Amino acid sequence: MNQRALQHEVVMLNLLDATYQFTRINQLLKVKGMNDCDLRSVGVEEGKGKFAGTPGSLVADDKGNPVGAESGLSDADGAVIWTDPEAYIGRVATIQCFEETNDADGKRSIRFPVLKEFCAEGKEASCA
Repeated sequence: MNQRALQHEVVMLNLLDATYQFTRINQLLKVKGMNDCDLRSVGVEEGKGKFAGTPGSLVADDKGNPVGAESGLSDADGAVIWTDPEAYIGRVATIQCFEETNDADGKRSIRFPVLKEFCAEGKEASCA
């Protein structure tokens, strides 16, 4: 099975005494499965607004398409990366995502990409 095959809603958690409503409510929680993928980084983009001066996202190569993965790193890790972003370009990073999809232009992409960590030096991309 493809490592990033289409995920289905795994479970819906509902309070026993909650009535069904056709809107988002606090009594119902949707739990979705996420996938990890190791992709090669090709750039680091600066954050915006109050996150200026820190890495806002990592740009990774996903089968020839650039994917901007929001940073899921701590502020301390982000500060280290931002002081020398060139040291991280070309390294493989673990990106967590929901599923493969197409973007607005019809190019292949992944939904909800989040940078989880940089892999050890020398690791090869596993999903590219």
